[in-house]
Amino acid sequence: MLLLPKRILITGQWPKPALRGHQHDELGHLVDSLDHLLKAFQQGLEQRDQLHHLSNIDGLTGVANRRHFDEFYQRHWHLAQQTQQPLSVIFIDIDNFKEFNDHYGHAMGDDTLRAVAKALNQCIDPASDLLARYGGEEFVCVLPGQDHDDAVGVANCLREAVLSLAIPHAFSSTHSELTVSMGVASMSPGFLISAEALIERADQHLYHAKRLGRNRVETRKRPA
Repeated sequence: MLLLPKRILITGQWPKPALRGHQHDELGHLVDSLDHLLKAFQQGLEQRDQLHHLSNIDGLTGVANRRHFDEFYQRHWHLAQQTQQPLSVIFIDIDNFKEFNDHYGHAMGDDTLRAVAKALNQCIDPASDLLARYGGEEFVCVLPGQDHDDAVGVANCLREAVLSLAIPHAFSSTHSELTVSMGVASMSPGFLISAEALIERADQHLYHAKRLGRNRVETRKRPA
């Protein structure tokens, strides 16, 4: 009986054995059939992984979508509670984007969303952090292990990254170029707060930034 290593069964990796003298007999045909079967199985695994990846990506901007954000955030919120590590959230909203779309057109609006997402992504570490499109012109960052001061530093980088694009916005009521407003909230070790409350706090700070004139970062330096 031909037994397959557990690693091969899990990953689909199959180093076909070289059976000299058995190429044309029953054992050789069996190995060839098994080789074809395992290659098809490996291809199926790769397609499954690709589909899973695509299901977590926003089709327009190429960053994580809302579904991936929800899963990532809940997982790292629980982890932060268990390990007594900080966790920060940044809500990001493109200022006066409706006016931008209305006057420059939706094609230009889509190009701008892609450019903004690319610029924002350069300010985080994709190995540990997450940037996601939350909906419309709104994005969100989740920063596991980063406290309030760290998060404010990232937020300032995000704001400057968008300003560096120098995208004209002649129809903005506040600025001549495209800008973003942000709200930051952080959870400190030992401070009990629900996952929903942390998100709500960041969202409140975002709208505070909007009311104060946009193109700014708003937060409160205390446990969220």
